[in-house]
Amino acid sequence: MNNKIEADVLKIVSNEAKLKINKKEILNYRWDSLQHIKIIIAIEKKFKVKISTSDIGKLNDIKSLVVYLKKIKK
Repeated sequence: MNNKIEADVLKIVSNEAKLKINKKEILNYRWDSLQHIKIIIAIEKKFKVKISTSDIGKLNDIKSLVVYLKKIKK
């Protein structure tokens, strides 16, 4: 995975979900629907992308967000 993308996603999820947990714990963290919306909006702003409605529901953990961003930012 791209380390910069992963670091940015970790920071966004941590900030939006108001988490104070270590990296290993955050990689397995599942957020609720309100946090999901906030995280998606923050991701779109940070990476200057528009995530399609059909993809939003699939991006429910950090790994899927990083893989998705890496794919579209090529």
